[in-house]
Parts: sequence; structure tokens; C-alpha cells
Amino acid sequence: MAGLGYSSKLNPTWDFLAHLRDIGRESAGRWLEANFDRLGVHSSLDIDGEFPDGALPASRPAWPDRARDALRLVRPGTRVA
Repeated sequence: MAGLGYSSKLNPTWDFLAHLRDIGRESAGRWLEANFDRLGVHSSLDIDGEFPDGALPASRPAWPDRARDALRLVRPGTRVA
């Protein structure tokens, strides 16, 4: 994804989306080839390396008011913090 230009973020064509799907499948296949025997045995994430000094990520930020309002319109009665 890093090699894609900014315009790719606005490209909704089927061919481009299929290309992204194919890239994702190839990447997942490589990851599975390298890590399949470790599934359920070893973590693939180094928590200590990602968050040194025991600093864990903060909880997700509060949704902007517009997003809350939109969710209420789509799902009436939904409680959103």
C-alpha cells in the first residue's frame, strides 16, 4: 500500500479493488507460509517492542459528534459513548 499514490485512495473501480484483494491474498499467503506452525502457539506481535516502558495504547478516542449522530440514524436506539 505504501507504494500507491494518493489518488489510489479515491479509486473505486472494480479492477483496482480486485488488485488490492489479490495483493492482500498474496501477502496473507506469505504470512501463513512463514507462520502457520506458530498459530495458537506463539504471538506474532511483540507487545514489549511495540509499547516500550509498559505504555499501552490509550483507549479509542471518542467518536466525533457527526459520527454518533449518523450511527443513531442508521441504528435507532443505539447507545454510543
